[in-house]
Amino acid sequence: MTSGRLFGSAEVDIALMSGLHDRRWVETIEEIRHLNLDSDGRKRLDEAALTSAQILKDMFDEGSRLAGKLVASEIAAEVNAGDLIDGTIEIVVAPNDVDRAVPLLDSLGLQPQKELSPGAMRALLESSSALVMVPEVASPVTRLVLRWGEKQDRKGLLGLWNPSLTDLAAVRLPAYAWWTYWAIRPLRLARRSLSRRRESTGSAPYVATPMQLIIPLLEHLGISSKDVVADLGCGDGRILISAVTEFDCRGIGVESDKSLAALARQRVSEAGLSDKIEIQTGDAFSVDFSEVSVVFIFLPSGLATRLIPRVQQMLPNGARILAHEQNDVQWTVEPTRSQLVIHPAGITVAYIW
Repeated sequence: MTSGRLFGSAEVDIALMSGLHDRRWVETIEEIRHLNLDSDGRKRLDEAALTSAQILKDMFDEGSRLAGKLVASEIAAEVNAGDLIDGTIEIVVAPNDVDRAVPLLDSLGLQPQKELSPGAMRALLESSSALVMVPEVASPVTRLVLRWGEKQDRKGLLGLWNPSLTDLAAVRLPAYAWWTYWAIRPLRLARRSLSRRRESTGSAPYVATPMQLIIPLLEHLGISSKDVVADLGCGDGRILISAVTEFDCRGIGVESDKSLAALARQRVSEAGLSDKIEIQTGDAFSVDFSEVSVVFIFLPSGLATRLIPRVQQMLPNGARILAHEQNDVQWTVEPTRSQLVIHPAGITVAYIW
């Protein structure tokens, strides 16, 4: 891969973005080392390599700490290697220890992506092999996968009829009624089939942007106190709280999950920012964009690609949109610019319109 041509930091970023999209980040770093890099290119590559190594170490250390807490409570736990790109670490426990492991991890600041009743937890144990938990506060880990069995394929007939996490969170039932979720599943499948006839922005599982990554992303937008920032799918409100605290702007959050919207309002209130941040329950098209100057989007790429061109039409002139994504996305409207973000809190690409 050697060449007489010199490769600078811009070419290194392009190659790294390709490696990120192909899920070959570490391999791409090693391949770039064989190119003829100028001083800026070498500096950028060294930054990527050192940051990646530190992220993996921090993730493993955090996974080991959490596993240690489980072991101290006499729950056998094993940490598996994490996914640097997604910020995911996996802890494996025995099936009969899940009932004790989940509340203990909850007390350590990790919660399931959706709130589950006792009946839902029992049904999850019977129908699945893992539960995704997300940290409430800043953490080297974006997602913790608590696993108690082999990974299951939901594409088969059995997987189709097993209740999904959304099904389990839809109705709160006591533990003795866990089996009724299999009756709920066909009803939800039928409802979903009917809803496909109508256009919708939909909803998506909640995965939070790492706390320490928020400001480095927002800095690409040049936010000032004159801006109004809208976060579509605001989750627990962390983006807006960080933006308003750092830039003294105003914020509007919209969240379709009522429990998450309530949590966001609570956190905004606790931060003393209720006069500057409004949290709405609904979808993106319930927002009045007339005064919005910045839109932040961290949603599944399929939903984001449909959403962005429609939001553009509703924004006033001069407004900016930022979406960040690790995967390769075929945007329906090409971004004005794309920026690789390498930070100790995570690696992503900021797409800006």
